[in-house]
Formats: sequence, C-alpha cells, structure tokens
Amino acid sequence: MLTFAGILKLKLGSTMDTKEYDDAGIKLIENTPQEILDLVIEANERLDGTWKTTEEDEKLQQRFKSLFKKGSPCYGFPSRLGSKFLRENRQLLE
Repeated sequence: MLTFAGILKLKLGSTMDTKEYDDAGIKLIENTPQEILDLVIEANERLDGTWKTTEEDEKLQQRFKSLFKKGSPCYGFPSRLGSKFLRENRQLLE
C-alpha cells in the first residue's frame, strides 16, 4: 500500500489516467460505499454549518497538506480529505 508521500515520490499525485498507474504496476483500490457516504455526510454537514471538527482532524489535514511543497501544483490548496478517512487511514500519512 503506497502512502501519500510514496504516491508523490513516484510523481503520480496528479495522474488522471488509470493507464499511468497500470504502466507503473500499481493496482488502484476503489473507495468503499461507506467511505463515500462518510465523505458526503461530512460535506453536507460542512455546507449546513453543523460539522464539528476536532483538533485531531485538523492536525491530520495539516499533515496531509504539508506533503505538498512550495512550487508544487497542489501547494496551498483549500480542499480537504474526508476526516473519517484520514482518521482510519493515518498510516497513509507516514
């Protein structure tokens, strides 16, 4: 299982074509229906203003964003990963 840093090291962070992963010998794993539902619930609660973020969630988001160095196309991006996904997959941040 590749970490986020491993994906960036292989220069696959902005890959949009499955063929590039296939060519690199990397098998993609689809998100589960539950992971998608968790993200949709979080996004909806954020839009409604009812989402309660935690200090842990913010630290995990910052760890993810710190992987993108100045000059990177994604440096300083405002988007976030799903909080529950990061909590349950924190090993991907190593």
